[in-house]
Amino acid sequence: MDILYSLIALALGYWFLRRRGGGAVNVIPTLRLQHYIFTPQVTDPKGTILEIEAIQPGFIARVMNWLGIGIVSTLRVTNSEIRVSLSRFSGTEHFVAPLVDLRAASAAVNKPAWALWVGVAIIAGDILGLLAGEINFGGMVFILIVGGLFLFHYYRTSRLLIAFSTSEVLQHQGIAFKARRVNGQDINQAVLIATMHYVNRTIVKAHLPDSLAPMTPQPAERI
Repeated sequence: MDILYSLIALALGYWFLRRRGGGAVNVIPTLRLQHYIFTPQVTDPKGTILEIEAIQPGFIARVMNWLGIGIVSTLRVTNSEIRVSLSRFSGTEHFVAPLVDLRAASAAVNKPAWALWVGVAIIAGDILGLLAGEINFGGMVFILIVGGLFLFHYYRTSRLLIAFSTSEVLQHQGIAFKARRVNGQDINQAVLIATMHYVNRTIVKAHLPDSLAPMTPQPAERI
């Protein structure tokens, strides 16, 4: 039984450290997605082709949003510039840059690996405890359910990131959020990649001379 308790304690300790940021630091915080509007048919230089709105996660942030005083972060990409506004309870950061000053655009999809390892450790400890005869059937079922919840969280959760940088490649500005359904649309990895392909083409055209990069209208597409 001591082995089982030790495995569970180690797994939960790892989970706590990951949730508190004990692992790799995420410079761009993960937010709760509210709106995701992608309109590549816009050709006006000042027209918005991508607009993302997100709020801080958690119960307090949701209540504030329901009351109309939510702390909203935004990312807007036009045919000429990008604007990022990251809002926290402690304040707001703004980043504005013309497309011609951008040196890199990146997109990433991350899974919560900590949930996978915690779930596997709990289930492995459960099986070892059962083989050693140190837990009864009811305890085994309960521990399996707990481990299964961690595995389910890993399967269902994806962190999507859109980021840009200027001269300092390691200094990224952008927005990150968990994949979810908003406005009747599933915002997932496929949507993120399709969006970034178009945004990247727009950035490349902005770096070329006007005579070499005419902005030809694109077929209507909305995600």
